[in-house]
Amino acid sequence: MAQTFRRRPLWGADDLLRWLVFVLAGAVCCGLAWYWGSGVATLQAQQGPLELTVSGLVLISYGHVVWLLRARRSVGERQSQLLALWLSHDGSEATLTIDDIVPAIVGSAGTDALVGSDDVLHFHRATCQMAHGRVWEPASRAEHERAGRIACPICRP
Repeated sequence: MAQTFRRRPLWGADDLLRWLVFVLAGAVCCGLAWYWGSGVATLQAQQGPLELTVSGLVLISYGHVVWLLRARRSVGERQSQLLALWLSHDGSEATLTIDDIVPAIVGSAGTDALVGSDDVLHFHRATCQMAHGRVWEPASRAEHERAGRIACPICRP
């Protein structure tokens, strides 16, 4: 039985265009500021070019941050699709979201299940906001404490 996956690239053409516009606009600002301030020797006269350069760097940084956040969102969507496919066990196209998956994993342990991971300091109730959107295996309080985790100060399990 062949498994089908709906593959999407990390970035679409609109993401590339948005990134290109911000980076080019920032580069133009930096270039203009360099040209404008290159012939001036006084500090007072270089304040305008400096502000333009900072604006250009902010535009470039914003373009990169939006670009990376879009990739992070795509990876998260893909992860939830793969997990939903794994949970369905029949190889059909998965349409579940992460909000559908977490109750399915924790459902067998009940709503008072305690969840956590090796890379976190605290363990949480499955319904805690700090655990929302994460796929952690439920375990007993004793198991979490043996692993060196402490109770979440927000949900107080």
